[in-house]
Amino acid sequence: MSAEGFRERIPGLSEVFIIYSKATRLPFVICHEETFDDEVHLYLKETEAEAALLPDREKEAKQIRKIEGKNLLKVLSALSPRGINAFRFFQDGNSYLYQFQELITLPDSSKLPKKQQPFENPAFSLTMIYFKQALPSYAEGKPDGRIRALEEEMLVNMIRSRVLMPYTETEEGGKKQIRLPFIKMADDRQMIALFTDFVEFSSFTAEKDLRLRGMDFKGLKNFAFPESCAGFLLNPATVAIPFTKKWIQSVQVRDPQGEAKNKSQVEE
Repeated sequence: MSAEGFRERIPGLSEVFIIYSKATRLPFVICHEETFDDEVHLYLKETEAEAALLPDREKEAKQIRKIEGKNLLKVLSALSPRGINAFRFFQDGNSYLYQFQELITLPDSSKLPKKQQPFENPAFSLTMIYFKQALPSYAEGKPDGRIRALEEEMLVNMIRSRVLMPYTETEEGGKKQIRLPFIKMADDRQMIALFTDFVEFSSFTAEKDLRLRGMDFKGLKNFAFPESCAGFLLNPATVAIPFTKKWIQSVQVRDPQGEAKNKSQVEE
């Protein structure tokens, strides 16, 4: 089925089924071993989606979600800023691979002034997704050589990226006061929320009073943490990966390209 044929078919789809990761709360991403597409899988029939999970050793870390056909393009559009570029559609034993750009008009902001360009970190977002997807197996003691490599790649992308920090600005006694929203973790630690892009921020809150400030890694490393704060929580609505202040401050950046060799967070 051609991309054009599938696009014409979308309005008539009542529902589709997508395999989601319980760890990221996003569609489960797979890097195709031949094309290297970062793809998600869609099924026309729930029974086919269920069958796809049966032989999977990580099926306990996944779930099937039903998406109304009218919302499909919206769901797929939100994946592009996260570095995902394709989806594979399964029907009656056949599969069809489509690039997002074949079905969705992706904005080209390269010619816009830098201040007007969307705030996105697709490489950083994608490595966080792969890292978090692999964690359940690691936590259960199953051998997984990918963890350390994924963590190193995630760290390099973090060092090269700028992220969004939300805050509110008030005036008390004639002086401006900056307040940061804290997130209370299950272990009672308090973390400051950070976001890789506006899609992640919008997924987390609709609060209109929050402002956003771009922060590079140097700013994060030198951030003056309040005494009660344990560190940063990246993309709390999805991957929710914590970076403790002790770990952030210990990172040693070796060169401007972001190469570094640091202690693993996983092994702490």
